[in-house]
Amino acid sequence: AFWFSASSMLGLEMEYELIGMLLGLAIYNGHILEFRFPMLIYRKMMGLRPSMRDLKEVNPWVHKGFEALLEATPADVDAFGLVFQASQEVFGEVQTVDLAPGGGNRPVTGSNRREYIDAYMEWYLTSSICSQFVAFQQGFNRLCGGPVVALFRPEELEQLVCGSPT
Repeated sequence: AFWFSASSMLGLEMEYELIGMLLGLAIYNGHILEFRFPMLIYRKMMGLRPSMRDLKEVNPWVHKGFEALLEATPADVDAFGLVFQASQEVFGEVQTVDLAPGGGNRPVTGSNRREYIDAYMEWYLTSSICSQFVAFQQGFNRLCGGPVVALFRPEELEQLVCGSPT
């Protein structure tokens, strides 16, 4: 499934804006596209917050790991050795981001694991892709912006783009 690059170093905002414009153009002209975006894109366009269900669609491996983290005993959570950081690979180089102030020195425990998951999801699904998503949404809004779009639910917006699932 299409998802945004977590690296703003790539400078692809113009390309993301173009994809948003193509999506808006498809709706404007009543053309059904042959591919599906994750529902999270439509939910974000409607101003809704990402959920674990959205994470599962975008990155099922991370979602499965978080489910295991939530089900683990507090002793097992401590044994994982997690801290409030996230890593991503950019051009073969691993970059680490603090998910909270002093994240590298803040261990994930049984009592704060939900806070860690929420912080990771906020980073992965929102802040790490902010510039790309803003460009995408600006492109879409050029052709289909306005108060009428706010009347749709994310599922209805997807149907305008992709048609009804068969």
